[in-house]
Amino acid sequence: MKLRIKGDSIRLRLTQSEVKALEQNEIVSETTHFATQNLVYKLGGSNSVSEIYVDFAEGILLVLVPAQLLNSWASSDQVGIENKARKILIEKDFQCLTPRAPDEDLDTFPNPNAHC
Repeated sequence: MKLRIKGDSIRLRLTQSEVKALEQNEIVSETTHFATQNLVYKLGGSNSVSEIYVDFAEGILLVLVPAQLLNSWASSDQVGIENKARKILIEKDFQCLTPRAPDEDLDTFPNPNAHC
């Protein structure tokens, strides 16, 4: 899972295996290690939220999505889901159209513009 933060905007991009894990009601998590602390970011589905929820406490960025919305997105061709008011975007990560190192595109979704 990739994390992009710009001001108050948060964007998460997920690989195919991460989207499948969410379909299995798992929480997807990544950690960025710094000298004295870690930043952990987690994404999961929840039946206790009615809209995309985000919180940050004790070095953990937690994003929860209504389970039904998350499962619907994960099992469809829909690229992303967002909460515009909170500026949160969750997307499927597509293969890059320009050549990159092979490990950069591991487990990404086929790019729908690859044959244009």
